[in-house]
Amino acid sequence: MIAPVINYKQFESFNETQISVERAIRVLPKIFVSLEEDWSLQSAQKALKNQYRPQQFCILIKPRDAVEAVSLLDLGVHKLILSCKTPDDVKDLLHCAPNFPVERLGSMFDISFVNESFMNHLPTILSLFSFIALSSSGSDEAHVKVLKLSQSQKTNYRGAWGFLQDYSSTDHLKEVSEEGILCMMPAFKLTLEESETDKIDLVNAIVACIKSDRGDGLIPTCVSNEIGASLGLAYSSTSSIRESLKTLQGVYLSRKHGIWHKGLTSGSTQDLKCISVDCDFDTLKFYVVQHGSGKHYTLMNVIIKCICLFRK
Repeated sequence: MIAPVINYKQFESFNETQISVERAIRVLPKIFVSLEEDWSLQSAQKALKNQYRPQQFCILIKPRDAVEAVSLLDLGVHKLILSCKTPDDVKDLLHCAPNFPVERLGSMFDISFVNESFMNHLPTILSLFSFIALSSSGSDEAHVKVLKLSQSQKTNYRGAWGFLQDYSSTDHLKEVSEEGILCMMPAFKLTLEESETDKIDLVNAIVACIKSDRGDGLIPTCVSNEIGASLGLAYSSTSSIRESLKTLQGVYLSRKHGIWHKGLTSGSTQDLKCISVDCDFDTLKFYVVQHGSGKHYTLMNVIIKCICLFRK
C-alpha cells in the first residue's frame, strides 16, 4: 500500500481540508508527517490531538529532536522516524536510538548514505529500528539499490522497509511493493483526476500494490466495522474505488448492477474510515461505520414499547 508524506501545514489542517485527494488520503493506513523543518512540540501536540486516528501517523523528525518528541508516542502516533540527511544526523541517531523501544522507532536515510560506512553500521541499525526507509531525490536506479539492500538482509531483519521517492509510474510502484517495501511519496504528487498525467493516480497506485489473477479484474473486498468485525464480502474495481475515495463512502462493484453505492436507496450507508490491503496483497480491506439499519431497529423498539405502555 502506498504511504503519502505530508508537511506540517497539511497535518495541521488535515481534518478540515475539502480538496478531493487530500480528503482521500485520510483513509490510508499509514501517513508520514514531516516535521523536520517546522518542528515545534507544542504545535505538533495540538495538531495530533485533533486527529481522528493518531495511530495512522508516523512522524518524521531530526534525531536531535527525538527525546523531546517522546510525548507524541504517548498521544498515539505509530512511530517516530528519525530522518538523517547529514553525517551528524547519523551520529545523533546512533546516540539516542538505544533509549527508545524498537517497535516505536524508525529511521530514514538518504540513498547516498548507503556506502561502506553505512554498511558497517547496518547491524546496529537493524537492531535499533523496526522500520528502515531510504529516500532518493529522483535517481532512476535508486530503487534497485533499495531492493538489493532489503533482499540481502531478509534473514537478518524482521522489520519493515520503505522507499521515499517521486515515483514515475505505477509500474515503478508495483515493482517496489512486490518486494514488500512500503512505497512512500509526497502527497502533492498524488491525484484522483485521471487527466493530471504529471501526477500518480491514487487509485491506480492502490491497485498496483494488489496481486490478482482474476480475469475480470475485480478485487475481493472484505468489509469490516472499526473494531474489525466482518460485515461481509464485496468486490471492487478501479471505478468503484475512485468513487469511494471521492465520497468517503462504501462503494463497490456489483457483478449484476455495476457501481453499487451502499445504502444510496436504503439509507444504510457506510462512512469509509480506512482502506488497506491484507497480508497476502490479494484482498482489499474496507473499515467502515455503518448507518441506517441500527437506527431503524432502535426506533422500532421505541414504538413497540410505547404501544405496550399505551395498552397498559
